[in-house]
Formats: sequence, C-alpha cells, structure tokens
Amino acid sequence: MMMMMMMMMTMMSCVIMMIMMMMLMIMMIIINDNKYVLCFRILNKLSPEKFDKLSLELLNVGIETQVILKGVILLVSLVIY
Repeated sequence: MMMMMMMMMTMMSCVIMMIMMMMLMIMMIIINDNKYVLCFRILNKLSPEKFDKLSLELLNVGIETQVILKGVILLVSLVIY
C-alpha cells in the first residue's frame, strides 16, 4: 500500500512538472518576450559564488508586467525543482 502511494505521488509530481513547463512555454509563445531567455540564462549560471552579481542582473532584466513576473517565478521554480 505504501509503495503504491509513493508511486502515485511520483507520477503526480511528474505530471505537475510537465503542466508547469507547458504553461511556461505557452506564456513565452504568447508574449514572445526575450526577458524569459535572459532570466533562464542567468539562472543557469547561478552558483553561490556568483549569486550577488547574478541576482542584480536578474533584477535589471526589466520585469514590467504581472504576466512576465509570473512567468519568471514559474521559470525559477522549474530551474530549482
């Protein structure tokens, strides 16, 4: 029973991850904004040594709307997950 629950939780987390990735891709297509690409590049370089410099870069990307902010938050959660 416990094994079955663990398998279901793993499958659910995979499905949630796929849904989040699809939502991000749809948002990127609709907005067609280069800011997501910049944020993704910054997040890929992130390390403890580079945190201060890259966090400033991320703040200076120019997140101007709520939609872009939500997309960046989703992007951060995907990179961390």
